[in-house]
Formats: sequence, C-alpha cells, structure tokens
Amino acid sequence: MWREIVNEFTSAAPQFPVEPGVLDRIEVALGQRLPQDLHLFLLESNGMEGKYGTGVIWPAERILSDNLSFRENDQYRSLYMPFDSLIFFGDNGGGGSIRFRANTGTR
Repeated sequence: MWREIVNEFTSAAPQFPVEPGVLDRIEVALGQRLPQDLHLFLLESNGMEGKYGTGVIWPAERILSDNLSFRENDQYRSLYMPFDSLIFFGDNGGGGSIRFRANTGTR
C-alpha cells in the first residue's frame, strides 16, 4: 500500500522492508510505540531516499540512533525542549526534521 502511495506522489526510492524484530527493539529502546502508519511503512520499505540522497523517511536504525541522540543531548534540551514526546523519522532535505508526537498506546 505505502509503495503505491509514495510512487504516485514522488520520485523517492523505497528500500527493502525492515525485519519486524528491529521495530520491536526501537520501541523498547525509546519506551514508546511507533505510530501505526510509520510501523506499517517500515514493514514495506526500510526508509525512503529522496532525489538527491536525502532521507525523506529514515531507515529504522537511523530513527533509533537519531532519536536517542536527540533525547540524550543536554544542549538540545536547554536550547529547544526535551524531545521525549516526539519521534523523528525523516527530513525534508533542507534541514527540517519530520516527526510524530509519540504514542504510548497500542496500535
């Protein structure tokens, strides 16, 4: 489903699916469930690169590493806000990050 939607609106290239166990590991590490749409997308395509190699939707491992980095960085907390309530999952190629408000409920 997601591949068809992506192909209809962009030339970004989908990737191979992620293993479900990786998503479980991300949710445990972040202490939050991934939003259902992101979870389903990653099961179809482990990220999606834009035309110029930008990470429109990051691979699962980057979602984990960047979110942990944002949450553990004291400088970010003092400059911006705590990021514990957000899940970053991509960028727009111009420095802007794409994120969901974290969901602690069930899918």
